[in-house]
Amino acid sequence: MEAMESGDKPRVILTIFGEEYPVRTTVPAEHLEKLARTVDRVMRETAHAHPRLGTQRVAVLAAMNIADELVRLQEQYDRLTALLEEEWTRRQAGVRD
Repeated sequence: MEAMESGDKPRVILTIFGEEYPVRTTVPAEHLEKLARTVDRVMRETAHAHPRLGTQRVAVLAAMNIADELVRLQEQYDRLTALLEEEWTRRQAGVRD
């Protein structure tokens, strides 16, 4: 990844699956680099598992895998938040008694 200043927002060049993607953003370069490494890793894993697929299909399957992980984590977060809220309510009710 290479950062270049231009205009209001810095330009960051991310490399994913052998392709460079210039991005103008105020998001810290380190965060974008982490995201790019994750996408690159999942695409490479997908390409390794399905060597006959073209880049576009690898990208779609990688996106589906990342989206699956995100949705599962969101569901876990929602369950944990609900448990915490229930526990908080229970404890608050106990304090009032």
